[in-house]
Amino acid sequence: MKKESIIRKARKEKELSQIEVASRVGVALLTYQLWERGAGRPSPKNREKLEEVLGINLDGLYQNQN
Repeated sequence: MKKESIIRKARKEKELSQIEVASRVGVALLTYQLWERGAGRPSPKNREKLEEVLGINLDGLYQNQN
């Protein structure tokens, strides 16, 4: 499963809007939308917050990208 699919699926399972996730992580809505589409990636600090908010583990999904 693609990382964007994992993030979107987890958000929908938690019944959260994109703005709610962005707010809880502490980033702009556009930034979160880029992550969800796979067009951007969170910093390690923001990835940790995202994992906490969504209750998922993203280890390994960003390791092969620079």
